[in-house]
Amino acid sequence: MAHAAKPDNVLSIEDNNYKLVQFHFHTPSEHQFNGEHYEMELHLVHQIRKGACCGRIMIKEGAENETLMPVWNKFPKEETDSNIPVENLINVQELLPEDADSFHYNGSLTTPPCSEQVKWMIYEKPISMSSEQIKQFQNIWRKSPSGPAS
Repeated sequence: MAHAAKPDNVLSIEDNNYKLVQFHFHTPSEHQFNGEHYEMELHLVHQIRKGACCGRIMIKEGAENETLMPVWNKFPKEETDSNIPVENLINVQELLPEDADSFHYNGSLTTPPCSEQVKWMIYEKPISMSSEQIKQFQNIWRKSPSGPAS
Protein backbone atom coordinates (compact mmCIF):
# COMPACT_ATOMS: atom_id res chain seq x y z
CA MET A 1 0.00 0.00 0.00
CA ALA A 2 1.31 3.47 -0.85
CA HIS A 3 0.13 6.69 0.68
CA ALA A 4 -0.48 9.84 -1.35
CA ALA A 5 2.18 12.45 -0.65
CA LYS A 6 0.46 15.53 -2.02
CA PRO A 7 -2.61 17.03 -0.35
CA ASP A 8 -3.95 18.39 -3.64
CA ASN A 9 -4.65 14.97 -5.17
CA VAL A 10 -8.43 15.13 -5.38
CA LEU A 11 -11.19 13.60 -7.45
CA SER A 12 -14.34 15.66 -7.94
CA ILE A 13 -17.64 13.80 -8.35
CA GLU A 14 -21.09 15.36 -8.01
CA ASP A 15 -19.74 18.50 -6.28
CA ASN A 16 -17.79 16.42 -3.74
CA ASN A 17 -13.99 16.52 -3.53
CA TYR A 18 -12.47 13.19 -2.54
CA LYS A 19 -8.84 13.31 -1.35
CA LEU A 20 -6.50 10.55 -2.53
CA VAL A 21 -5.25 8.83 0.63
CA GLN A 22 -3.55 5.69 -0.72
CA PHE A 23 -3.29 3.20 -3.53
CA HIS A 24 -2.76 -0.55 -3.48
CA PHE A 25 -2.89 -3.62 -5.70
CA HIS A 26 -4.76 -6.92 -5.88
CA THR A 27 -3.73 -10.07 -7.70
CA PRO A 28 -5.65 -11.43 -9.47
CA SER A 29 -8.09 -8.60 -10.14
CA GLU A 30 -11.21 -8.45 -7.97
CA HIS A 31 -13.36 -7.49 -10.96
CA GLN A 32 -13.87 -9.63 -14.02
CA PHE A 33 -14.44 -8.47 -17.58
CA ASN A 34 -16.36 -10.92 -19.74
CA GLY A 35 -15.84 -13.54 -17.04
CA GLU A 36 -12.05 -13.15 -16.99
CA HIS A 37 -9.75 -11.78 -14.30
CA TYR A 38 -6.84 -9.50 -15.15
CA GLU A 39 -3.39 -10.34 -13.75
CA MET A 40 -3.64 -7.42 -11.32
CA GLU A 41 -5.87 -4.53 -10.27
CA LEU A 42 -4.88 -1.10 -8.94
CA HIS A 43 -7.10 0.66 -6.38
CA LEU A 44 -6.92 4.44 -5.92
CA VAL A 45 -8.65 5.18 -2.62
CA HIS A 46 -10.14 8.68 -2.16
CA GLN A 47 -12.01 9.80 0.96
CA ILE A 48 -14.27 12.47 2.33
CA ARG A 49 -15.91 12.54 5.76
CA LYS A 50 -19.10 10.82 4.59
CA GLY A 51 -17.62 8.10 2.45
CA ALA A 52 -15.05 7.03 -0.07
CA CYS A 53 -14.51 6.73 -3.78
CA CYS A 54 -12.27 4.04 -5.14
CA GLY A 55 -10.95 4.05 -8.68
CA ARG A 56 -10.07 0.65 -10.08
CA ILE A 57 -7.70 0.12 -12.95
CA MET A 58 -7.14 -3.31 -14.43
CA ILE A 59 -3.56 -4.31 -15.21
CA LYS A 60 -2.59 -6.57 -18.10
CA GLU A 61 0.74 -8.00 -19.15
CA GLY A 62 2.50 -5.77 -21.66
CA ALA A 63 5.06 -2.98 -21.62
CA GLU A 64 6.97 -2.18 -18.42
CA ASN A 65 5.21 0.43 -16.30
CA GLU A 66 7.95 3.01 -15.75
CA THR A 67 5.77 5.15 -13.46
CA LEU A 68 5.71 2.37 -10.86
CA MET A 69 9.42 1.51 -11.05
CA PRO A 70 10.34 3.66 -7.98
CA VAL A 71 7.99 1.43 -5.95
CA TRP A 72 8.95 -1.84 -7.66
CA ASN A 73 12.67 -1.12 -7.17
CA LYS A 74 12.06 -1.00 -3.40
CA PHE A 75 10.20 -4.32 -3.15
CA PRO A 76 11.48 -6.55 -0.37
CA LYS A 77 12.66 -10.03 -1.28
CA GLU A 78 10.03 -11.57 1.00
CA GLU A 79 6.84 -10.60 2.80
CA THR A 80 7.38 -8.09 5.62
CA ASP A 81 5.40 -5.86 7.98
CA SER A 82 8.07 -3.15 7.80
CA ASN A 83 7.42 0.15 6.06
CA ILE A 84 9.80 0.70 3.18
CA PRO A 85 10.18 4.36 2.18
CA VAL A 86 10.09 5.33 -1.48
CA GLU A 87 12.06 8.51 -2.14
CA ASN A 88 10.52 9.35 -5.51
CA LEU A 89 6.94 10.59 -5.57
CA ILE A 90 4.52 8.74 -7.85
CA ASN A 91 2.51 10.94 -10.20
CA VAL A 92 -0.81 9.12 -9.98
CA GLN A 93 -2.04 10.97 -13.10
CA GLU A 94 0.56 8.97 -15.05
CA LEU A 95 -0.99 5.70 -13.87
CA LEU A 96 -4.38 6.41 -15.42
CA PRO A 97 -5.29 4.85 -18.78
CA GLU A 98 -5.14 7.23 -21.74
CA ASP A 99 -8.79 6.44 -22.40
CA ALA A 100 -10.53 7.64 -19.22
CA ASP A 101 -13.92 6.04 -20.03
CA SER A 102 -15.29 4.42 -16.91
CA PHE A 103 -18.42 3.06 -15.32
CA HIS A 104 -19.65 3.67 -11.78
CA TYR A 105 -21.69 1.96 -9.10
CA ASN A 106 -22.39 2.43 -5.39
CA GLY A 107 -21.30 -0.25 -2.94
CA SER A 108 -19.03 -0.91 0.03
CA LEU A 109 -15.47 -1.87 0.70
CA THR A 110 -14.59 -5.46 -0.20
CA THR A 111 -13.52 -6.39 3.33
CA PRO A 112 -15.82 -6.74 6.36
CA PRO A 113 -17.94 -5.15 7.64
CA CYS A 114 -18.84 -4.19 4.00
CA SER A 115 -21.15 -1.46 5.28
CA GLU A 116 -19.17 1.62 4.21
CA GLN A 117 -20.56 3.86 1.49
CA VAL A 118 -18.21 3.68 -1.48
CA LYS A 119 -18.55 5.05 -4.99
CA TRP A 120 -16.71 2.65 -7.28
CA MET A 121 -15.28 3.92 -10.56
CA ILE A 122 -13.87 1.27 -12.89
CA TYR A 123 -11.82 2.31 -15.90
CA GLU A 124 -12.81 0.38 -19.00
CA LYS A 125 -9.28 0.17 -20.43
CA PRO A 126 -6.41 -1.51 -18.58
CA ILE A 127 -2.87 -0.26 -18.09
CA SER A 128 0.11 -2.53 -18.64
CA MET A 129 2.97 -3.90 -16.60
CA SER A 130 5.74 -6.18 -17.75
CA SER A 131 5.51 -9.87 -16.92
CA GLU A 132 8.55 -9.35 -14.66
CA GLN A 133 6.76 -6.61 -12.67
CA ILE A 134 3.64 -8.73 -12.30
CA LYS A 135 5.64 -11.79 -11.21
CA GLN A 136 7.67 -9.70 -8.75
CA PHE A 137 4.46 -8.61 -7.04
CA GLN A 138 2.85 -12.06 -7.15
CA ASN A 139 5.96 -13.79 -5.78
CA ILE A 140 5.64 -11.87 -2.53
CA TRP A 141 1.92 -11.43 -2.02
CA ARG A 142 0.57 -14.72 -3.32
CA LYS A 143 2.55 -16.53 -0.61
CA SER A 144 0.30 -15.06 2.05
CA PRO A 145 -1.72 -17.75 3.89
CA SER A 146 -4.80 -15.51 3.79
CA GLY A 147 -5.22 -16.00 0.04
CA PRO A 148 -5.00 -13.53 -2.87
CA ALA A 149 -3.07 -10.34 -2.24
CA SER A 150 -4.57 -6.98 -1.62
